[in-house]
Amino acid sequence: MNYIEQLKALGVTNDATVYFTKSDYSEVHHYRDGYVEEAMSETGMAAELASYIASGPFYKYGNDILNEMRENDLLDDYDRGEFEFESFVENVISENYFDYDWIDRDLHQWDYKRGRLDLSFTLSAPFSVISENASDFENVYGFEVTTQSGAGNEVTINI
Repeated sequence: MNYIEQLKALGVTNDATVYFTKSDYSEVHHYRDGYVEEAMSETGMAAELASYIASGPFYKYGNDILNEMRENDLLDDYDRGEFEFESFVENVISENYFDYDWIDRDLHQWDYKRGRLDLSFTLSAPFSVISENASDFENVYGFEVTTQSGAGNEVTINI
């Protein structure tokens, strides 16, 4: 049983919003400048986020991050003839993630110079879109999926 069937079996209604969260971490030396950039590079978080928002179902059915980039004119320099949109979006994320909330950062300090930086991003889609287009969403893996069941309970599934 895939996660869409599991959500249906748990009574998730079509008006529910489904949140897809992808997380990774890097051990860092937080006393040095650039530790966030090093963690972003080590985890490949910008590339991974770009791959989800610039292609596949989160691109096809829309996402808030790409909409925010468009609204803030961050995609204006893209030349449509290049056919490297995903790479362009990755660069936009890498250059602007400090100014926007696309990638959450949570530092756990072990001592005065070492720690762990958790990085995550969340995408969302209405369950009606997911269930009506199951073939587009069935190959989405590596996320923690969270939503509300029909009874109002929070449901979390790791896919």
